[in-house]
Amino acid sequence: MKKIEAEIITCDKLYYTFLKGEFDEENLFLRASENLKLNLAYQHKMAFVKNDDIYHIFFTHFSNLKAKNAYPLPFIFKLLTSLNLIKEKNFCILCFEKNYSFICFYENDNFTNFKTLPQLENKDITGFKSLCENARILKLLNHYKSELLISLNDELNLAKFFDEKIKILKLESLYKKPLNELLKQSSLLSKNENFIKEKEIDKKPFIKLAFDFVGVYILFLLIFLLSSYPKYKEYKNTKLYNQNMQDTLLKLDENISFLSLNLKDSKQKLENIKFLNDEKMGRIETFKNTLTNDKLLILSKLILFLNENGLKISALNIDENIKLSFNNKDAFKKASMLFKENANFKLLRSSEKELFLGFKNE
Repeated sequence: MKKIEAEIITCDKLYYTFLKGEFDEENLFLRASENLKLNLAYQHKMAFVKNDDIYHIFFTHFSNLKAKNAYPLPFIFKLLTSLNLIKEKNFCILCFEKNYSFICFYENDNFTNFKTLPQLENKDITGFKSLCENARILKLLNHYKSELLISLNDELNLAKFFDEKIKILKLESLYKKPLNELLKQSSLLSKNENFIKEKEIDKKPFIKLAFDFVGVYILFLLIFLLSSYPKYKEYKNTKLYNQNMQDTLLKLDENISFLSLNLKDSKQKLENIKFLNDEKMGRIETFKNTLTNDKLLILSKLILFLNENGLKISALNIDENIKLSFNNKDAFKKASMLFKENANFKLLRSSEKELFLGFKNE
């Protein structure tokens, strides 16, 4: 089945907030999702516009996205001026739907405000005027110097309450095609207004890839050195033993008793060396048995997973389980949520800024 090129996400599937200041996209996502108190924020996508120093932000759950591109309904009305369907740069949209109503404002062709409206009960037309007063719609029209009010799905012709204050048009008479047809000109919208972000070719992925490669290379180098260490130690011990034996033989003619004492001392040294070597061999074998090829692959995935999600750790300890330590509290919270649903690791427990993970194939 061919995937739809672009779709409109209606307001019953949207969450709106705004922030003032300067943010990169990652921090904007974190701050806005905190404002909205979104559960499982990482399962949501963000679209936004920036007007001066104010960010207008919409979220939707990823399950609502079916097309290659997806835009919040309030953002697409910018196309009305881009396509020369209206001349006014200061305008507002009054939209009515079964489960929600809203009004949004454009000033100098820029999105400037979004406000949901209370629902009318039993199509009470007379009650609409008081709803408008409570929502301060007339004050907002004056504040944003709106020259045109465009209504959408206004079956009860409620926009007539404003006809003495402002020019009124119905979107259905202005644009007779289905609203989705507007998205054929979605290239006129910015990439930030799209919930689905295209992968940009920049240096960051290559830098991440380089760090991932170096990390995996160092890990495998460490394993190689550990596996080669017993042979190296055995060689050094043999060399030491041969040297001791040669010294002992040279002194044999001088004093038999001295040779006997020296031989006894040499045997004790060899036993101590063998004991230490056996102990180190046991530790290495335990480490090798713990880090099987499968777990080495999962450990590599852990490093990649942390990098892809921008999670910085302060320490990584490997024993029977994996312990991750964080300096940053936000990174700790984000990691806690991500590892609860991770396919390769299970979250065993957590303490302050520390996560304890197990392998899911155990």
